[in-house]
Amino acid sequence: MVTEVDQSGKLEKTSIPTVIAFSNGVSKSAIISSTEKQKLENHFRLLGKRRVYVYQSFATILFLLLKDEKKVEEVVIDTEYPGQAPLIKNILLNLAEKKLRIDKRDNTFKQIGKKSNAHNTAYLAYKSGSATITLTAIDIIKHLPQTKKSG
Repeated sequence: MVTEVDQSGKLEKTSIPTVIAFSNGVSKSAIISSTEKQKLENHFRLLGKRRVYVYQSFATILFLLLKDEKKVEEVVIDTEYPGQAPLIKNILLNLAEKKLRIDKRDNTFKQIGKKSNAHNTAYLAYKSGSATITLTAIDIIKHLPQTKKSG
């Protein structure tokens, strides 16, 4: 079954919340507040990894959203960050290694459009400020690979 993924409220805009949602017959969404995104961005800044903050966070939120789902095989992610698909895909596959049955060939990036249930789920959760899962910076940080500060 195809699982479509969309985002509402860009991660890099730390003055607004972000919602990432999926739909594959069922729909689920995760929200992270602007305050928590600022904490997360600061964590990456302190590690000297500010440039990967968005991609690492996006993939980790997606993993947290999908990890307990039984019907996740083919994932189609809306193209939110052109040119970064290989990096996001790699991070997601590393996180999902033992928790999800996602084959790297079944993980694609393309425009899913405004008629997608994933888009509608993300948009409605963003507008209402309420999602299936509410995430904190710590929820994401504890899933990050152990990295040392560069520089």
